[in-house]
Amino acid sequence: MSPAPGQTDKPLTQPRPGHADLPGMQKYALSEARDVLERASARETAARVAAGALCKLLLRQLGTDIVSHVVQMGPLVSKAERRPGPGDLGTVDLSPVRCFDPEAEAEMVEAIQAAARDGDSLEERPR
Repeated sequence: MSPAPGQTDKPLTQPRPGHADLPGMQKYALSEARDVLERASARETAARVAAGALCKLLLRQLGTDIVSHVVQMGPLVSKAERRPGPGDLGTVDLSPVRCFDPEAEAEMVEAIQAAARDGDSLEERPR
C-alpha cells in the first residue's frame, strides 16, 4: 500500500488467509481488498474494544447495564421471545456461542461442527 494519495498500480484482489479481507469484500461488495484491510485489523479491534469498555463503565455509573448475546449465526436464528437481562449474563457466558436460547445454541453448535467436518465455515445468507 502506497502512502501517497491516489490509485495504486495494482488492485489487491487476493484476500489474506486468516484475516477478514474476504468477508469484508463480500459484505461491502468490493472487488478489491484494500478498503477493508484496516477495518478488521487487530489494531482497529483493540481500539473499539477499549472504547466500548470505557463506555460500558460510564453507562453503569449512570444506571445502565449492557448485555450482548447471539441471536443469529449463519442461517440459524434464535426464536426466543425473552431477551437476557443483566442477571442472565452468567447463562450467556456459559454458552459456547453466547446464545441465550438453548435450542438455537444446540443448532448453532451442530452447524459449526458440521461445517468444520467439511473443512468449511458458516456463511451469512440473506433473510
